[in-house]
Amino acid sequence: MGDAVGDLISRARAGDGEAFRELTEPYRRELHVRCYRMLGSFQDAEDVLQDTLLAA
Repeated sequence: MGDAVGDLISRARAGDGEAFRELTEPYRRELHVRCYRMLGSFQDAEDVLQDTLLAA
């Protein structure tokens, strides 16, 4: 793990929302698409995605 990623993880764990966004944004669209395909509902997919990212 690179120093930059390690720093982002540390900041996100400390409650830095911007660091959390930087870590999760590259994966958000693909995960949303996968959730939508499984659930068939845009809103349900968004809810599940948000719950999943917050639990990570």
